[in-house]
Amino acid sequence: MNKNIFVIVLITILSLYSCSNDNEEKYNLNGTTWFSGKGTIEFVTLKFYSSTFNMNAIYDYNLDGITDNQIDLNAKYKIDGNNVIFIRDDEEEYGIISEDGQTITISSEDTYLKFKKQ
Repeated sequence: MNKNIFVIVLITILSLYSCSNDNEEKYNLNGTTWFSGKGTIEFVTLKFYSSTFNMNAIYDYNLDGITDNQIDLNAKYKIDGNNVIFIRDDEEEYGIISEDGQTITISSEDTYLKFKKQ
């Protein structure tokens, strides 16, 4: 009887572990690059590593072909289901990874960016 209970518990633990591992693998961003461009004014590139990412944003506000502003930052991220949480200092920004894993949408009160996987 004890052996049967042990086997049932072991099978349950293994099945739960394999389910949680599927989501991590499905939305694995490590080593990927993503791009978002709003017309010709703003170009943003995200490069993901194991637990950090790099964001490079280039702005040409007056459309003269000369970069008016450029932001390059490194920060942390984590995955929770199909959500990606960008963490910089004490601030968090949230994005949603599409079901097919090909787009990330970041939407907040003052931000809307849609990134496509490169």
